[in-house]
Amino acid sequence: MTTPAKPAERVPCVVRDGELYSLQELRLRLQWQEHAMRQARVAGLKTILFGSKKYCLGSDVLEFFERLKTKQGGTP
Repeated sequence: MTTPAKPAERVPCVVRDGELYSLQELRLRLQWQEHAMRQARVAGLKTILFGSKKYCLGSDVLEFFERLKTKQGGTP
């Protein structure tokens, strides 16, 4: 008999390239309020709608931050 898999540990501010996140989980990880999530979506954060839930790929989140960094001049 095998033991059930433990849910992934929620680590604040950690988003990984090969993972899928619900918007709720992403908000918790990034420590964003609802308004910040709306701003990110308006600014180009890609989301995936399936049924009534929205998700983000970790790669899209990281790409979003790379674009922001480039727009803002970024830090070396």
